[in-house]
Amino acid sequence: MNHNILQLKQLLKKITLEEIILRIEKFKLLDFQTISDNKLSEEIQKVLEIENGFILLPRFSSYPTKTKFYRVRKLKPDDHHLPLHAMTYEKDAWNPPETSITKLGRLNKVGESLLYTSPISPQVAVEEMNIKDNERFCLIIYQSLAEIKVSIIGEWKDLIELDKEENLKMRVRSNFLKDEFSRDVGQWTEFLYRVSERITKDYFDLPPRDIQDAWCYPSIASKASFNVCFRPELAKELLKLLGVQICEVKKEWSNYLFKVIGILADFDEDDQFIFHKVNSLKCLELFPEIWIQS
Repeated sequence: MNHNILQLKQLLKKITLEEIILRIEKFKLLDFQTISDNKLSEEIQKVLEIENGFILLPRFSSYPTKTKFYRVRKLKPDDHHLPLHAMTYEKDAWNPPETSITKLGRLNKVGESLLYTSPISPQVAVEEMNIKDNERFCLIIYQSLAEIKVSIIGEWKDLIELDKEENLKMRVRSNFLKDEFSRDVGQWTEFLYRVSERITKDYFDLPPRDIQDAWCYPSIASKASFNVCFRPELAKELLKLLGVQICEVKKEWSNYLFKVIGILADFDEDDQFIFHKVNSLKCLELFPEIWIQS
C-alpha cells in the first residue's frame, strides 16, 4: 500500500460521514454573489480539508491521438452570406479573444479565454449550446495530434485499498465537486460559476504535459457525458483544426439528425476560410462520415 493511500486512510479516520455532509450543507448556504475570492477559496478548503491534512486523489484519464473534439458556435439569423461574419478567419474557430470575455464561465474568470470542447460526439456540443431544431450553426472539429491527458473533476472510482465507509466518504466529497460543476446556471446567476472556477484553479491546475493537458468535467446538458477544456496555448499545440461544418440539426427522440450545408476549410489569399460543398473532394477527404443524399 503506497504512502498516499496510507495517509488518506489515516485522515479519513479523523472525520465522520456526517461531518462531511454537514460541511457541504453549510457551504451551500454561502452568498456566492458577494463573498470575496479569498474567502470563497477558504470555504472550499473547509469542506475538503481534514484536520489540516488534504488528499483529493484526482482521477486521470487520456484521449488517444486522432481523437476528435467538437465545439459549436452559433450563427445569427442574418449571418448566411459568405464569408460568414462569425466564421471568417482561422482565429474564429479557436478560443474567443480575451477582450470579449465579459462573464464568468464554468472554468474561466472574467477576461480569461479558454477553449471549451466536447470529445467524441458532436451531439454533446450541440446540447451544451442549446441549439434549436433547424437553427444554423458552425460545428468546429479538431483532431488531437498527441495523447491528451486530462484530470477528471468530480468523479470517484472506489479503491480496493479503502473499505466501504472510506470509499463512501471519498465519493461524497467527489460528489460535492461534481454538483458544483453540474450546477445549472442561467442569465444573471453567472456568479455561481465562481465556485467551479476556484475549484479548477485551486485543486486541478496541474503541470501541463507531465500530468495533465486539459480539464475534464461532467456535461450539464448530457449527464452521462463529459466536456474537455484547454488553455489556448496548449490547445493549439495539441489539436489540429480539421475544418468547420455549417449545420442544422433536428432532434428525434434522443438523437440528433445533422444536416451539413457545406464546410469551411483551407484559406484564400486574404486568409479567409474557403467554402466547399458537401459533394466536393475536400469534404470527402476531411469528413467522409458525411452522407450525401441522392
